[in-house]
Amino acid sequence: MQLVSIEINDPNVGWKLERAEFFSDVTLLVGLSGVGKTRILESIRKLSSISRGITSARFFGIDWRLEFNHGGSSFVWTGQYEAAGDDNDEIFSTLEPPFIEDDNANTPSLLLEQLQIDGVVIADRKGETILLDGKETPKLSNKESLIHILKNEESVGKAHSGLDSILHVDHSESRRQFYSFGSKFEMLKKKLATIEQIRAEDIPTHLKLALVHENCPDIFDDISTQFQEAFPNVDEIGIRYVEFGPSNKLPRLYMKESGVDKLIPEEAFSSGMHRTLLHLSRMSLWPDGTVVLVDEFENSFGVNCIHYVTQDLQVHSQRMQFILTSHHPYIINNIEKKNWKIVSRKGNAVKVSGSELLKTESSHHEAFLQLLNLPQYFEGIYVE
Repeated sequence: MQLVSIEINDPNVGWKLERAEFFSDVTLLVGLSGVGKTRILESIRKLSSISRGITSARFFGIDWRLEFNHGGSSFVWTGQYEAAGDDNDEIFSTLEPPFIEDDNANTPSLLLEQLQIDGVVIADRKGETILLDGKETPKLSNKESLIHILKNEESVGKAHSGLDSILHVDHSESRRQFYSFGSKFEMLKKKLATIEQIRAEDIPTHLKLALVHENCPDIFDDISTQFQEAFPNVDEIGIRYVEFGPSNKLPRLYMKESGVDKLIPEEAFSSGMHRTLLHLSRMSLWPDGTVVLVDEFENSFGVNCIHYVTQDLQVHSQRMQFILTSHHPYIINNIEKKNWKIVSRKGNAVKVSGSELLKTESSHHEAFLQLLNLPQYFEGIYVE
């Protein structure tokens, strides 16, 4: 999956995003705080939730256009929800709502929706009328997206699987879910023998890490080597197995530090170490074609880690697409200037510009200094 562009008008958060285009590898959104970088990621996440059939009062009045590529085809998905009435004013009191399912009675209906594949209209909704491949369907829900309702149709299903590969990263992961898989580890070890199979399985990162330790040791060694480069005082990263129930063993991650005799279990890792290891592991173990959204990429990484996680991200961008926001000078200065997108706004209109605002003959460092002095960057207001 590759996101190509997004356009969205969202009255719930009082803004309109003009067409924003993304690079196929890394797109770094930069700009003053408050111009809309996070909302761009939230809008992508919101459309992904709509494609999965989620209904919410937070969708009143939204209209959008999303372009993406997946499985050798190009897709254009557009839609529009009904506007809210005056009695819905309280709905908009929270600017960044969670995407949860609401009672359908309190959610908006889709007025218009269309899915094009390679320039051909496959599914089209106008009010109560829905056409699939040009033929009218029986009456379907007007609350749920066509991409969700018709996902079992081969053509629409392709779009659904693409949008389902969008992943929002919040820098955290619970071990509670991991423990629930303890009784299945031996079965998974036999079932998931290759790195492709492990990446494709929807299981916690901790468990994937244990599986590559057993079945793909070269991948595990690569991850541990990167981690040790960030933390030179770590001599070893490994897996040990503890009894879990009468006949099962649960893998537990540990590390060995220089000058420390005892092994350190994962739950005793420092927060920075743990987040760095999980991040390096995720980037190695996410499936090919994943679209990864990360807000404030630098969060939770120490100064000694940022170089390694930024470098690793650019390596894995050959098989995944990353859309990031960051304020950190090191990250901005170490991602190619051609991958920068400068976010600015005027009133409720948000615009995303590329490196065309910079002098093309400038070096990377000179481009970084130019960026800092652009009115779009330090004032946050876009220039016509």
